[in-house]
Amino acid sequence: MEKILFVDDDSKLLAGIRRMFRNEFDIDCAEGGAVGLDMIGRGTHYAAVVADMRMPGMDGVEFLSSIAERYPDPTRIMLTGNNDQETAVKAVNEGHVFRFLNKPCSIDDLRETLIAAVERHRLRCLERDLMERTMAGSVKVLLDVMEVTNPIAFGRVCGLRSVAEKAADAMGAGQSWEIKIATLLSSIGWISVPDDIIQKVVLKQKLSADEQDIVERHVDVAYDLLKGVPRMGGVASTIRYQNKNFDGTGYPDDPVAGEKIPLGSRILKVLNAVTPMGPNMRPDPELCRRLSMEGEEYDPAVLVIVQDILDNESANRTGDHVEVMELDASRLLPGDVLETDLCASDGTLLLSAGHQLTHLQITKLRRHPKFKMIVDPATVSRLII
Repeated sequence: MEKILFVDDDSKLLAGIRRMFRNEFDIDCAEGGAVGLDMIGRGTHYAAVVADMRMPGMDGVEFLSSIAERYPDPTRIMLTGNNDQETAVKAVNEGHVFRFLNKPCSIDDLRETLIAAVERHRLRCLERDLMERTMAGSVKVLLDVMEVTNPIAFGRVCGLRSVAEKAADAMGAGQSWEIKIATLLSSIGWISVPDDIIQKVVLKQKLSADEQDIVERHVDVAYDLLKGVPRMGGVASTIRYQNKNFDGTGYPDDPVAGEKIPLGSRILKVLNAVTPMGPNMRPDPELCRRLSMEGEEYDPAVLVIVQDILDNESANRTGDHVEVMELDASRLLPGDVLETDLCASDGTLLLSAGHQLTHLQITKLRRHPKFKMIVDPATVSRLII
């Protein structure tokens, strides 16, 4: 049975509502908006919230507006004796109210509204679950494409993911899921960059003006790819602005600056700078320390958060070490980094040195028609925890 929260300053009214609907709904009651917010903040899941308009301290519009901003799932209903149009418009616009009922309200009308509100909540939850599953499948397909077409970029974003998630949570990101997905797809635009230019980036070689332009515009490729996907508009914008400087300079060349730049973009800006393009690269805390002394390129608040996260992760890895070993190709594991090229006996190159192996790459390697022709042992570096 779905739970419904009634918020009113009239304790007798609340007791009557609980008594009337005790066999139909699971009713909780709160005397006043502050108490109601506290009850929802404890983690109780409500299908609907009904609030009176006229309450001391915090009126119904203020209360429902806070609910809409902080806890958007419950269906919101306004119950009041004030029947003027201005109050109704304010309640709908600011509190995103589903229904507006005037006192006195008949039991049948209230019952019908509660049933509709619960059904609306169920449909919203089903729609969200469907969208999340669909989105997860779409993201996986894009990541699989990137893993095959640009394994260096794929390995790099996998190393950024955990730090980006922690930074988003530490900064209280309201849409942290967008930042997590944007981080994973932040390099999807590199599929448009020719291999020879990517190689120059990895080797830190100087790029021509045309090559630099191609590299900068990889974010536009990702933006164009994602902006039309349902609920991915925020992800697309985060990726597009990931190289934008905090002072507003840089690419894209537009007036967006400071905190107007998406938070996820500001986090990625720092992580991109402290994680050079290359195999098996992880964010470097020492590089992050140097950034804090460089101009206005980075959000100082993000720098502090990321620095703390990287220092903590570095301290937790003090017991880890990397071991270089030679082993048969059949014993390769995800996470191994090839120290030498992996070739068949006829000289065919199957995987080049520098690749950090993934489950998909190992599966493809084992299905390669020349896999059994690998004679020499594979030399890999493996993280030993």
